[in-house]
Amino acid sequence: RVVPGPDGRAAVELSDESGAPVASVRALTLRPLPVSPPAADAVAGGLHRTAWVPVPPGSLPVPRWGVLGASGTGLVDVLAPPGSGVPVYAGPAAAGGGSPAVVVAPIGPPPEGAGDAEDPAAGCRW
Repeated sequence: RVVPGPDGRAAVELSDESGAPVASVRALTLRPLPVSPPAADAVAGGLHRTAWVPVPPGSLPVPRWGVLGASGTGLVDVLAPPGSGVPVYAGPAAAGGGSPAVVVAPIGPPPEGAGDAEDPAAGCRW
């Protein structure tokens, strides 16, 4: 909730979905933006800038990772597309030994008609 206050200031009250208070600002000073400055001039005096710096290939360590599941299923193929080199493991036990540093286990709603089926990727029963 934003409430106008004296001298061009505003009070701000923030709450979560249930209406419980999260934060409040007693006085927030608002100022109008300059009239139609070019985009480059608008950030010229800014404190923060974004600068893209090229990084030589292979200079950043990328952790080895894999995916639990079965190739040919929707989410597994998104995380580990065929030909990507990302290993796909049938279950947690298969990822043991020389396993990668990170293993992603896609978990979603049980498939239609799964009943009491077991999901080998998640290692749990529905």
